[in-house]
Amino acid sequence: MTDLIVERLREETNPPGRVYSLIRTEYVREAADEIERLRAWNYRLLQRADAALSALQRDGWQPIETAPKNRGKHLQMFGDGPGIRQCQFIGCWWDDEHGGVWQETYSLQSVSPTHWKPLDPPPAPLVADK
Repeated sequence: MTDLIVERLREETNPPGRVYSLIRTEYVREAADEIERLRAWNYRLLQRADAALSALQRDGWQPIETAPKNRGKHLQMFGDGPGIRQCQFIGCWWDDEHGGVWQETYSLQSVSPTHWKPLDPPPAPLVADK
């Protein structure tokens, strides 16, 4: 996963015709190693995020940009909820003269959902009405 920055740093550790201190050379090597470690870590995170997104979409979740913005229509949402990152909650669109916001249904706090799907149907009654 080497890139141009890492290659240049590695070249700086032993440039032709120049003599650098061992401390500087080691510092540059450590910087190049750390960049490679961070890029590998970011790559793994992106793979996990893509897998999570695919799983959400398989389960009927859709990007929030496609959600109906009907005032008061409650939806299942996934994203950043009130005080919690990456959670599932019930919310709705609330518009006013300034535009609109997504709100969590119970706290009425603004939320930042990334996905939505219609509410699941309620369960059947346990006891039939007489």
